Amino acid sequence: MASSYPAPPVIGLAYCLYAPSMEFAMARKKKLDFSDIATDRQMENLNQKDFWSRYGVTQSGGSRYESGRNIPKPLAILLWLHRSGKVTDKDLAVALK
Repeated sequence: MASSYPAPPVIGLAYCLYAPSMEFAMARKKKLDFSDIATDRQMENLNQKDFWSRYGVTQSGGSRYESGRNIPKPLAILLWLHRSGKVTDKDLAVALK
């Protein structure tokens, strides 16, 4: 039985189905790299306690992350948002209250 609806444009359909999923796949493959987090902290002239407390992390936890322990994904996302300027120091302080 023939449909009364016109066929969707192939280019539009291909874009809708292919491009967003490809973008999503590429985003998932990018690893959040914080191997230089100790250097970032030192450049900000902050000790471990002051630096990590902004993110709700203890000094000892921060020390472990700086020594190479895997940073949990939610914390890595928060660090990335802060590093990219999407979350400010003020935002972090308000969130911790």
